[in-house]
Amino acid sequence: MWVATVKRPSRTLLPTFLTRAPYRSPLLQPQLPVPHNLRVISRLNISAVRILGLGTSLLLAIGPASTMSAPRTGVVPAPGVAGLDGYRLSLRIEDPNDKGLSSFYRALSQTAAGSGTTRVLHYGDSHVASDLLTGEMRQKLQTRFGNGGPGLILPVKPWPWYSRLGFIGTWTGGWKIDGARDPESWSSRNLGLAGLAAVVDRAGESIAFAACAESFDFYLLEQPGGGTISIWIDGEEIEREISLRSKATIPFYLKIDSGAETWHAVELRTTRPGKVRVFGVDVRLETPGVVYDELGINGARAIRQLMWDRDLLRSNLQRTNPDLVIVAYGSNEVTDADLDLGGYEMDFAEMLRRFREAAPNTSLLVIGPPDRAIRSGLKWRSVERLPSLISAQRRAALSAGAAFCNVFSAMGGAGSINRWAGLTVPLSQQDRVHLTRAGYKVVAQALYEALMRGYERMMRQETGQMARHPQERSQTMDHSEKDKSR
Repeated sequence: MWVATVKRPSRTLLPTFLTRAPYRSPLLQPQLPVPHNLRVISRLNISAVRILGLGTSLLLAIGPASTMSAPRTGVVPAPGVAGLDGYRLSLRIEDPNDKGLSSFYRALSQTAAGSGTTRVLHYGDSHVASDLLTGEMRQKLQTRFGNGGPGLILPVKPWPWYSRLGFIGTWTGGWKIDGARDPESWSSRNLGLAGLAAVVDRAGESIAFAACAESFDFYLLEQPGGGTISIWIDGEEIEREISLRSKATIPFYLKIDSGAETWHAVELRTTRPGKVRVFGVDVRLETPGVVYDELGINGARAIRQLMWDRDLLRSNLQRTNPDLVIVAYGSNEVTDADLDLGGYEMDFAEMLRRFREAAPNTSLLVIGPPDRAIRSGLKWRSVERLPSLISAQRRAALSAGAAFCNVFSAMGGAGSINRWAGLTVPLSQQDRVHLTRAGYKVVAQALYEALMRGYERMMRQETGQMARHPQERSQTMDHSEKDKSR
């Protein structure tokens, strides 16, 4: 039984202002500093975009809609990394009988045929939070299968480098991030799909952003002492005085369908005092394609997910309805002095079980951590317990019906992180923990190729079955006709 419930159904709003001239703010304040990722907009050939101040919020003056369509396939690719032609990584996904990833492959097949969106949620630590590995994966899958939109985005940055292509935003000073630090600092376990929440408790605060999308699905929370919000799109208030006050703590979703695939300026304002908790905004194009969500947290360990409110996470997962959940932890906990591998394996299995319980038809893939070294005197030595931790992850994955991928082994095992750091184009950073942009690019290419091998293998098998079925039916009909003639 689904314990966490949606109090109100999601609403589809078709604002009439979308047929009018593009909105331009009449309240021009001194121009705000242009964020570094504004260059993303110019890459998409948008003719006129300005950042305008309205109080401390952000509005955008956007040019003609005809110049602002999102790319139908792919996202703007990241700058290439020179000298990587000779670097190849052979990565194997362990998935007995391709059962662990079959749902994902079938979803890709439907998306390739022009029907539906394939959604991937990629959880992990700083290897994921940087969005280097996931950004490469997003670009590759969207190039082949189409762009379903940026996906779930936290509109208040949890750390300075947090960003997404096709999305820019700002917020007022009262907003705080819950969930980014150690659990002892959390104000609540209600942290939602990404394990993060933007929180505020006073009126007059706002979050404003611009994105090229057709729909915006706000992941919110109704709770005792909840506040009141309003939603503005392109300068018009389309949802006024939405109360988030409730006797019980329950998830609340508000989906707004803009009716047009173009750039929109969106703003959430708090209008009365009270607690407001925003878990993210799901920014979608509503066209067949891939949505690839990066859900990493710096310093995270696998056990972190067991601390999030279970019912809320289940509700958010069911709302998102992913086709593939990727879990990638291990680099942090492997150096914990109190690490008990037996208990770790049980916790890891419980985490996977909760994913399976919330989304029984979702494919699961566990990716083991890369090699990690610690300094010992003048030398770097790989963490001795890392192979044992990876083995524990593998056992938990296969027992849960998930697929497993061993990056540590593919890299070359113990000592490989040192070799990667010493290459002409280094694939590892000098801390011997994180990879460089080039390193994540190499791993992403290997992971993508491994997934596509499995996908194409399943497509060949299903094509062969489809080819055999007509023949079998024909033979059955022939026998039937022969029987009748006797």
